[in-house]
Amino acid sequence: MKTYLTLLTLGFYSIAYAQDVTIKFANDVCACFKNLKLEAYSDSQVLSADMGICFLNAGKKYEKELKKNKVVDMNKATQAEVEKLWTVVFKQCPEVSKGAFARSEELEDAEANQSFQGIITYVQDYEVGGTFKKMGITKEMLMTEMNKDGKWFDTLWVNYRLGNYAQFGNNKAQTTKVYDPSDNVIYTYELTGNDICAVQEAVDLDLSGAADKPVVTVVDSAVSIMGLPCKIIRMKWKLGQYDYYYNETQARVNPELFSKHTSEGLAEFLKMSGSLPLQIVKNVMGMNIIQTAVNIQHGRVDNNAFYVPQLVEDQSLNVIKVPGTTYMRVKK
Repeated sequence: MKTYLTLLTLGFYSIAYAQDVTIKFANDVCACFKNLKLEAYSDSQVLSADMGICFLNAGKKYEKELKKNKVVDMNKATQAEVEKLWTVVFKQCPEVSKGAFARSEELEDAEANQSFQGIITYVQDYEVGGTFKKMGITKEMLMTEMNKDGKWFDTLWVNYRLGNYAQFGNNKAQTTKVYDPSDNVIYTYELTGNDICAVQEAVDLDLSGAADKPVVTVVDSAVSIMGLPCKIIRMKWKLGQYDYYYNETQARVNPELFSKHTSEGLAEFLKMSGSLPLQIVKNVMGMNIIQTAVNIQHGRVDNNAFYVPQLVEDQSLNVIKVPGTTYMRVKK
């Protein structure tokens, strides 16, 4: 009995000490937040970076204790573990932490209002030609095949905020594509389909992994989309071609926000147009996929739209290497 009580006491002590360490960690973050002169910040990224430094410095200070008491290994922290630590910070200094995040959000909103923020709705269709036609493959045959696994969608909603975008398809698998400009990475996964996520560097590469810059052409156009006259900028690679249709008065963006996104020729297109596309015609292997805007909705987009689930490595998915792309699994 005495041994049992001793172990029980030690167990309670261990839990209490672990809690004490997280509180000390949180108090350090809170103290750092209090020293931030919030009104002096004019750039949301600078403020967010300084807030992150507060968190990281506290993590470094208590790194050994946090690991020893099995709270978290700061070098291998998961998204869920980091969120738990932030929760403790919010509990320790709700007003201070709320003020810091509110100021960051205020600055973000001001910056976002200088470039298009909102949702563009596209309808998607396709045309069959070239190799497929020669093989006797029709549009109906392809549609039947694509609908079998729920991958085809005829409506696409694209959310834009600052340099982020998130695309959501109305297909059964709910295909989702999120671009994170801080890492210049595109995450593509399915909300209700399989648990595989493609993590792709947003840079143009050929099949060997070398840089693959497109040939850029301005095409004469008399096309009207949503009642608006559109110009065309064509991006042509060895294996495909994209035609971007745009109107200079619609969905104006700051090209610098997408300056690293060279894949699909997006950075170059936006640098030339200054506007998001009202239509994209993608020609790959004799098949045209056509995405045409039917609605432009201006308004604040919540950052949660760009959420990417926690991912875990799976080497079996990467036996065949794809340049610039790694496949991971969504953690269940």
